[in-house]
Amino acid sequence: MNEQIVIGLFTLAGTIAGGFLGGFFSVRAAKIGYKKEKMEKDIKDLANQVKSYWNLEKEYLSQIESLSGNSQKTIMESTRKIVASNGNDYPKMTANEADSILRKYE
Repeated sequence: MNEQIVIGLFTLAGTIAGGFLGGFFSVRAAKIGYKKEKMEKDIKDLANQVKSYWNLEKEYLSQIESLSGNSQKTIMESTRKIVASNGNDYPKMTANEADSILRKYE
């Protein structure tokens, strides 16, 4: 009878420990899954913003070109250099590059 009680206690302890460990890892996996989904959404939002700003820049360049007589390429390069000289990255991503990033997360 003593043997059965000891075996029962070890079985109970193992079941409780397994339950705690299983629960811990399940919660951890759920948190990681949530963070991954949030990051993918953020990447999609950022890629869409890059695409929108690229198209906005094209519209501005078209308007400025008609007013100044300079080519869009000249205006674009000079304004992008100004942005870079202010401590920012030199803007070089195109709408097509943003689209390729978006396709990765479809």
